[in-house]
Amino acid sequence: MSFKSTFFVGRFRYKFLCGQFLWAFLISLVFISSSAHAACSSWRSPQKAWFNEYFFGSGGSAPPNFLEVYSTSNAFPASWQNWSIDVYTGINTKTTYPLNTSTATACTVSNKTWLTSNVPGGLRQQNALVLLKDEDGAYVDAFVFDNSSPPEPWPGSAASSWFPGLANSTTGCPALATSLTSQAGASASTPKQFNMLVLNNYGNKDMARDPDGGSKWDLTSNTGSGTTYTQCVSNNANFTKTVDNATPTPGSTVTFTLNFANTGDSTMSGVKITDFLPPVLTYISSTPSNALDPPITTGTYTATDPNTGASSTATTITWSPATVTAGTVSKLNIKMQVPADATVGHTYVNTAQTTAGLTNNQTDFANVTIGSPNTPSFAISVSPATSTTCTPALLGPKVTITAMSAANGTGTPLTSYNGTVTLTASTPNPRWYNTAGVRLSGNTVTLTNGSVTLYLGDTVEETFTVSAVDAVYASPNVMQGSSGNITFTDNSTGVTLTDVDMLTPAYGAVAGRPHTVRATVSTCGSTATTTGQYSGTIYYVPGLNHPAGATGPTINTSSASCPGSVVPPLTTGGTPITLNFSAGQATFYLCSTDVGQYALRLSLNGMPSGTSTVTGISSNFTVRPFVITATGFASGSITNSAGASAFAKAGAPFSGTLSAWRWVASADTQNTDGTSAQRGDGIPDTGITTATIATANPGLTARFNGTTNNAGVVSLAPVLAPPANAPTDTTTYTLGTLSPTTVTLASGAAALTNAISYSEVGNFKIGGSGGSAYAVTNYLGAAELNVPILSDVVGRITPDHFTVAAPSIIRRPICLPDLPDSTFTYMDETFRLGFTLTARNTSGDVTQNYRNSYAFLNLFDPNDAKWSSMSVADRNARFATQWASTSAGTDGSFGLAAVQNSTDYSTRMRAVSAAAGGWVNGATTISGDVRFERVAVQDGPFATLALGIVPRDTDGITVKASDLNLNANRVALANNNLRFGRLALFSASAQGQTNVTLPVQAQYWSGKSWILNNADSCTRIAAGALRAANYRDAKSNTMSAWPVTLGGDVQITNGLGAITLTKPGTGYTGTVDICADLGADPSDGVACAATAGNHDYLKGKWAPGATFQNDPAASATFGIYTPETRRAVHIRELF
Repeated sequence: MSFKSTFFVGRFRYKFLCGQFLWAFLISLVFISSSAHAACSSWRSPQKAWFNEYFFGSGGSAPPNFLEVYSTSNAFPASWQNWSIDVYTGINTKTTYPLNTSTATACTVSNKTWLTSNVPGGLRQQNALVLLKDEDGAYVDAFVFDNSSPPEPWPGSAASSWFPGLANSTTGCPALATSLTSQAGASASTPKQFNMLVLNNYGNKDMARDPDGGSKWDLTSNTGSGTTYTQCVSNNANFTKTVDNATPTPGSTVTFTLNFANTGDSTMSGVKITDFLPPVLTYISSTPSNALDPPITTGTYTATDPNTGASSTATTITWSPATVTAGTVSKLNIKMQVPADATVGHTYVNTAQTTAGLTNNQTDFANVTIGSPNTPSFAISVSPATSTTCTPALLGPKVTITAMSAANGTGTPLTSYNGTVTLTASTPNPRWYNTAGVRLSGNTVTLTNGSVTLYLGDTVEETFTVSAVDAVYASPNVMQGSSGNITFTDNSTGVTLTDVDMLTPAYGAVAGRPHTVRATVSTCGSTATTTGQYSGTIYYVPGLNHPAGATGPTINTSSASCPGSVVPPLTTGGTPITLNFSAGQATFYLCSTDVGQYALRLSLNGMPSGTSTVTGISSNFTVRPFVITATGFASGSITNSAGASAFAKAGAPFSGTLSAWRWVASADTQNTDGTSAQRGDGIPDTGITTATIATANPGLTARFNGTTNNAGVVSLAPVLAPPANAPTDTTTYTLGTLSPTTVTLASGAAALTNAISYSEVGNFKIGGSGGSAYAVTNYLGAAELNVPILSDVVGRITPDHFTVAAPSIIRRPICLPDLPDSTFTYMDETFRLGFTLTARNTSGDVTQNYRNSYAFLNLFDPNDAKWSSMSVADRNARFATQWASTSAGTDGSFGLAAVQNSTDYSTRMRAVSAAAGGWVNGATTISGDVRFERVAVQDGPFATLALGIVPRDTDGITVKASDLNLNANRVALANNNLRFGRLALFSASAQGQTNVTLPVQAQYWSGKSWILNNADSCTRIAAGALRAANYRDAKSNTMSAWPVTLGGDVQITNGLGAITLTKPGTGYTGTVDICADLGADPSDGVACAATAGNHDYLKGKWAPGATFQNDPAASATFGIYTPETRRAVHIRELF
C-alpha cells in the first residue's frame, strides 16, 4: 500500500510519499514542497511576524535551506532591523543568525511577502528549537522541528533535551516545557511535528499544526483545531544574553551582554540577575547601561571545563537593574579576557538567570568557541567620534572599515578582500551614508581592495558603537570588528574634538610626547566664529581596550610640551579646563606617561549660541610606547660582545631584557623623510641606538602589560646584523629562527632569563614580526598604530656541536684507479681518510651560516683566497699540526688518533696533506692524507687499527660526548691493517751467456719473522729506480761496466716480482750488484744512487746499515766459476 500525505507544523510543512518500498528512501530524505506557490502561500493576519516553512532543499522557486518569516509588508520591514533567530540544537548549544536584508529575500504572492533567511549550512539539525527575537532580544515567536525521516515523536523529556532547567519551576519555563512535551506525546502511528508557540506580548495565538485526525489547515483565520498556545514569560518581561564575538581568539577580549526588557505597560523594579561566568576566561569588568544601577557584586562557584572536565573556581556576577520603565531595555556589558594560551576549538558556556523580581524566572546563555588566532578581522576607525543630530551626512563621523589579516583588528591590511559585510549598531537609530551622501538602503556594504569609507548620521541624541561582520569569509570563524563609542547630541551647537597632530595614523599618540588636539565649536556642522576664553570640564573616557590601571593623561593648554602642568591628570569624573578660542577653534596638547586607549570628552559653558553647555567627545586616542628596546644580553657569565667574539651556542638559551619606553625628544627630531620636524614623527631617528634611550631614561610605560587586549604583547623576529668589522659576506647569510616569537611584558619590561635562543650562527638583532622594524602592529586594535623596536647586536652565535658522517678510507691510493684498493697499508705509507663534518645547533639542525667569516675551523683549502698565498709546505705543516692536536689552537684541531686493542698509537699518526672543499652551508667534506709511522724496531702487524678524530674549532666547539665512540675520546672513522714492510732483492746467477732473473719479494714482519706479503699487488718499482753497479770479475777485481740491460719496471703481484738482466754478450763474465732506490738515501748503510722512488716505507735494515732506512740490493753473476760450481748459498741479511 502507498499513500500521499501533506501535514503542517504551524506553517512548518512537509509533503511526502509513504509506501513500504519507499521508507528506506525516506530515512535519508526530507521531502520538499514542489511549487513556488506552496512556498509563498497567501494568508491574512494582523500585523505580526510568524515563522512559516522550513525547507531542506529547493522547491519550485524556493532556494535551499531557508526559513520563512512572514510579514504583511511587501518589503523588508524597517522594524525588523536587528532582529535575530536563535537556533538551539542541544543542551547549551545555541547559534544566533541575524535577520536582515542580507539574509532575507522577498517573494511576493497575492500582494503578500515572505522572507527567506539563508542560514549558512542550513538548519539541518536534529530536534532544533528555533526562536525569533526582536532588536531588544525579546522573543517574538518559536517552533521546534525534528529532522528525522519520517519525523518522530519528541525523544524524551524536553527538560533534558533542551537548554538546562527548562522545566524547572524556579529557573526555567515550565509552560513551554509542558507544551513541547505534550505535543510530543501524540499518536505513535502518525508522525508528528510540534506546534509553533507565541511568546511575550506579540500575540496570544499562532498558526497551528495539522492535528492528528483534525481538520485541514485554516489559512483564513490562522487557527486550527488541536492548537496549543503557551505564554512562556510572565510579568511582561524578557531576559536574554548575547555575546559580541562567538569565536574570540586567544589573547582577545569578549563582551557578554545581559539584556532585560520591560515589554509591559508599567515600571518594574526589584529584578536581580545572576550570571555564572564561564571557566578559563578571566573576568575584567562590568558596565551597566544605566548609571543609576547599584554596584555590581561578584562571587564564585565551582565550574567544570566542558572540554577537559577539570574543575576550577569561576566568577559570578550579580546585577540588580534600577527601575526599568515600560518599553525600555536595561543592559549590562561584561568584559572577559580569553587566555593567550586558550585552546582553539574549545567551547565555553556563559549562563545567566533572573533570581528575583519575576513570577517565573528566566534563563539564557551564550556560547563562545575559541577561534584561530589567525582569523582575519575588521579595524574600524571613526573621526570625529562626536556629532550633532542636525549635522549633514558628509560632515558627520567618518567611518573607515579595513579588513585586517589577524584578529582584533591586528595584522596587515587585506587588500585582496572584496567581501560584503553586515553593518550593525548597538542602537537602532544610526543611519549609514556612502561617500556621495546617499543613505544606504540596507545594512550591507562591499569593501573594495580591503576597505570602505562611510559616514554616520543620527536623529537621536545617544551614544553607540558600530560593528562589521562577515560570517562567510573565515568560516567557521566569524570575521568582525567594532568601533569605540560614537556620540550624537541634539544641540544645534556642539563641540568636536579632533586629532590634528602630524603623527600617523590619526588618533595614534606616543606616551610622553605632546599630541595636538583641536576643539571646534560648530553649528550643525559649520564652524562657529566663537572667539574668547571658555571654561568647562574635560574627561577621559576609557575605551574598550584601555589597559586597566593606566595613568590618566594630562593636558597642556599653553605650549607643546609635556607633562601638561596646566590641567592636572584627567579623571573619568572630570577635570576643570579653560580654553582660548579663536574663530571657533582652540588647540591644546594631550600628554600621557603611559599607554592607553581613551576618548576625551569636553563640556564647555556659556557659549555664544545661547546653549548653556555644549559637549563633544573625541574618537578613541590610542597611546603607544615610543620604542621597545632589546638589551642586556648575557649567556651565563658571558656578556654579549655584539661583535666577533663567541657569545652563545645556536639553539642554547641566553638572557635579555625588553623594555617599553616613553618618548625621548632628542631621539626624535626627524620626519619620516629625514628632514627635521618639531616633535619628530614619533619614531626613533636613523642612527639612534638602545644606548641613547637608556641614557635618556625617559621612564617605562607601566601599563604596557599583560595579555588583555595584547596590551603588553610584542612579536619578535630576527634580523641579520653583522658587526661593524665583519666582512661583507655576512650580509648574505641565512636568517635563523628566534625564540620566543611573542613576549608579554609586565609593567613595561620583561626580563627573559635563559629564555631566548637563536637557531643560526652569526650576529643578529631582534626585530618585529616578519623582520620588520615594529614589535607591535595595530596596538590595542588601532589600525596601523605600530610600536618600533631597537635592539643591540647579538652574537657571535656559534654552533652547538659538530657531527661526523660518511667516513671513508683508501688504504693504498697507489692502487687506484687501475686496481682495487688494498686490504692493508704499509707503515709510513700514505693512506687517505675522508668524512663529512657538519656544524649543528642544539636541536641537531645544520647551522648553514658556519662558513666563510663565521667558520672557525680552518681547512687550508688551496682554492680559498685566505690560504692561496701560503706555500704548499707551510700549508701542509699547519695542517699536520692541526690534525695532531686536540686543543683549539690557532686553526682548530682534529685530534687524529689510532688505537689497537685499547692501546693508543696516536703519537705515530701524521697528517701529510689536506684536500678539503671548504665550508658550504655549514658542512664540509674533508679528505686528508695521513700515515702511521714506523719505529726503530720492527713491530706489528696491527690488523685492526681503529682510526678516529675529535674535531674542535677555535671557539672550542666539538662533537657531543655521546658521539665519542672510540676510546671515549674520538669519533671512529675506519679500521686499517698496518704492516711493517720491506722490499727484498735476491741474488741469482746464470750459466754461460744467458739472462739472469733476480727474485723480488714484498715482505712484512709477522711478529716473529719476515714473510711474503701476498696481499701486495700494487707496488711498482720504476725502472729508473734500479741501478747496476760494482762490476767485478771472478776474482772480485773491479771491471769496467758491461753492456747489461735491466728489464724495466718491477711490478709486485701477490707479493712477488723480478728484475731481469739481459746477457752481457760474449767475453763478459763476472758479478754485478743491482739495487733499488726507494727514496731518500740514509747517511749509512746501503744507498742506491738511482732516481729516487717514493717507497721509503719498503726500505729495510740491510747490512751494513743499522736502521730500516736502507735500499735493497742483490748480485747477478754471469758464467761458472771453479771450484765454486756447487756453492750457491750467500748470506747477507742482518736481523
